[in-house]
Amino acid sequence: MVIMKILISLFLYITGCIAFVCGGIMLLISGIISRKLMFKVIPIYCHLFMFSMGVRIKQKGEFPDGGPFVIMSNHGSFIDPFIVPPSLRGEYTAIVAAKNYKIPLFSSLLRALKAVPVQRGNKEAARDSIKFAEKVIHEDGCHMVILPEGTRTLDGKLQPFKKGGFHMALNTNTPILLVVHRGAHLYKPKNRFTLSPRTIEVEIGPVIDIAGYDKNNLDELIQKTWDEMNQLI
Repeated sequence: MVIMKILISLFLYITGCIAFVCGGIMLLISGIISRKLMFKVIPIYCHLFMFSMGVRIKQKGEFPDGGPFVIMSNHGSFIDPFIVPPSLRGEYTAIVAAKNYKIPLFSSLLRALKAVPVQRGNKEAARDSIKFAEKVIHEDGCHMVILPEGTRTLDGKLQPFKKGGFHMALNTNTPILLVVHRGAHLYKPKNRFTLSPRTIEVEIGPVIDIAGYDKNNLDELIQKTWDEMNQLI
């Protein structure tokens, strides 16, 4: 049984790598042709990669009109960057760990998306990244995706939120939209090699209005957002 799981996982890793590279090249070419075309290709690329890795995505809820939004999602697996995008509408970018810019091809995709790198453990650099993300929201009018936990959960339970994304929402007067997924942490736990093919449900949650919040009651906004997300998981 263990050997079978290892063999299946190896097969999925190989097919996933092929889909990642081929789809990534297709995505980069589409970005050269047109940025609008790139955002139409992204959901296809994500579904292709997920299928090759033994994952099916089931969406619940519809993306709301309006925006831009600071889109907050839980962090359960290394495949999170491919789980969330198919549910989004319009142009968007994301705040990502700086180490992701060292991954071949993936770094090119992040640059095409104008993703904002953030250095973990460096508060001054993190503040600079948030300020740059605020500038992107103001100038480009696109959604900004952030994983407020900052790191992957080991047991599926929601971890405490970092404050950066909430400062960004307040400073840009941008409402928060929750996009939550369930089951990703079971697909490939952080310290396990084998994969568990499954269907992952993605739910588009409520829009959290930031009116009435400022730096003086920031913790209340964080708690409200955490409570709302925790109910959806």
